[in-house]
Amino acid sequence: MDLHEAGEQVSANTVAARMASLGIVGVSPRLFKVATTPDASATYPPDLVNREFHPEGIDQVWTSDLTYLTVGDGEAYLCAVRDEGSSRVLGFSVADRMRTEIVLEALEQSTSTRFGQVEGTVFHTDRGSQVSDRKVVEFCEAASLVRSMGATG
Repeated sequence: MDLHEAGEQVSANTVAARMASLGIVGVSPRLFKVATTPDASATYPPDLVNREFHPEGIDQVWTSDLTYLTVGDGEAYLCAVRDEGSSRVLGFSVADRMRTEIVLEALEQSTSTRFGQVEGTVFHTDRGSQVSDRKVVEFCEAASLVRSMGATG
């Protein structure tokens, strides 16, 4: 597109062949959306946030999500916990597999960042199996975080 905008007459195949000869690989947008996989055996807490992500202060609402990152020829998975009151990422974890442990590591960092003073903070997520896992539920109970989950999707 840049070449065409600059007035160059060249086909996409020619550009692709030249890029390949130079060892250059284009970055394409994702052609699919990774869907959340709800755990059929899990029970879900109510949605306490209702898409109102603008609390009046810090440590009222934390949000978290998992995503994947393309890294070289492979993928890595990222879990981050963000305080919606300050827009600060309080904790994160990266791993080569999407497991419950990356959620726990991000939560441990987050509660440590707030010196464990998180009683009553709403922890809002989607309904993915990693965040509805028993270990995450137990961690939230021990830290006095109030779990909240939005709809799947």
